[in-house]
Amino acid sequence: MIINKVKLEIGIEKPIKILQITDVHLAYLDEQDTMGREDEQFRGDNYFNRSLDFLREAVEYGKKLDCVVFTGDAVDAALHGSLTLFQKETEELDYIYACGNHEYEPYVFTPETKEIRAKAVKVCEAYFKGDIHFNSHIVGGVNLVSLDNVSKQFSKEQFEKLKLEATKGYPILLFFHIPIFEETVVPLSQKRWNGNVDIMAMTAEEVEKLKMTPYHIANEVTKEMIDYIGKTDLIKAIFTGHQHLNHAGRLPCGKMQYILNGL
Repeated sequence: MIINKVKLEIGIEKPIKILQITDVHLAYLDEQDTMGREDEQFRGDNYFNRSLDFLREAVEYGKKLDCVVFTGDAVDAALHGSLTLFQKETEELDYIYACGNHEYEPYVFTPETKEIRAKAVKVCEAYFKGDIHFNSHIVGGVNLVSLDNVSKQFSKEQFEKLKLEATKGYPILLFFHIPIFEETVVPLSQKRWNGNVDIMAMTAEEVEKLKMTPYHIANEVTKEMIDYIGKTDLIKAIFTGHQHLNHAGRLPCGKMQYILNGL
């Protein structure tokens, strides 16, 4: 396991240690998994055959710290074999979980329909601790806030909940799966994903320039929430995953965003 350390000075009396884990992509099937077996078995055998070892190392390390935050894609799809395995391995772990895009897939290469995706994530909800769409946990005087941004937009409900969290008066660290757009991550993402840049809150001009789809463009609520994040002194930093690379960059709103590599 490779550990990427980040030290933040956020004004708390006693230091705390938090472990972020992202993009483990457990790809294990059991007898209940009947769809997409061939593709998932191939991915498990060829790409993610160390995922369980990686998870076990991370969990044991995390037990020694103050809290663990998963930023999505612990499983490669909403497979019974993967979900039950994750639940078993993290049973004794104190963690919060931010939903990733693979929790919305009943199996890899699933047709993109709202009904299929909604059903898949509903299955996943039963296997993770807490609310995987919005959660908060105060540890050592720091408010760890996790949320689901797989749609590449923030919702009005999430915005209102975040403002409520700020009234508690604790420094806030934000955790979610998909990074917010900032220029320095673009070439790294393009290199990693053969020209693709799958991040959120892009402008129409940036989408056109990078030949991305319109759903990468931030809607009004998302713009307002990002502006709020930038202007709220209690929000100290953002931690994400998804890109399968390590990178730290300052967002247009002024806050630092740390992208963590997965398996």
